[in-house]
Amino acid sequence: MRTKPGAVHYDPTRQTAFTSYAVPTILGALKRHFRDTTWQLRVPRRVQALALRLAPHSAGLTQRLGRSPTPAELAAHLHATEPDVAIALNAWQARYPDSLEVVTSSDGQPRRPLIDTLGGIDPRIDAIADRLTLRPLLAALPVRQRRILAMRYFGEMTQAEIATQIGVSQMHISRLLATALTQLRTGMVA
Repeated sequence: MRTKPGAVHYDPTRQTAFTSYAVPTILGALKRHFRDTTWQLRVPRRVQALALRLAPHSAGLTQRLGRSPTPAELAAHLHATEPDVAIALNAWQARYPDSLEVVTSSDGQPRRPLIDTLGGIDPRIDAIADRLTLRPLLAALPVRQRRILAMRYFGEMTQAEIATQIGVSQMHISRLLATALTQLRTGMVA
């Protein structure tokens, strides 16, 4: 068994009963084991300790106040800060999270495991590859065509409005847009 540096061991020369050493040592080891292994999520020790103190103190305050104590009242009673109490309350609720195999039902839907209701394919995932491909293609376009594309698709301006702002005909804007889009489409396919 490995021991920590500076750990106190039983010393028979001190002429004390072995049980006075063994009982607190074994109890400490058991408490550490349960503290470190019974929580399903990894929670810092100080948060665990505060969470474990919350239940009895909350019950006592509820009895005394005739209602559930507020987080501020719990914090004052436990000599802790409100954010620490909020974190401890969340940690306590997360101590035993629901299994992903729990069968759920909502609004008359067929019952199915919780894991089947979580997540899914992100519909925007394909847009990432398109954007990464499109970025250098846009950078290769002349500044004027990039500006026209930005006004048309991000500024939601009509071709006539763009033509007025740039100082050319609407037909010329139409040709410039068609050229730019063809060039982008060709680059995307390649």
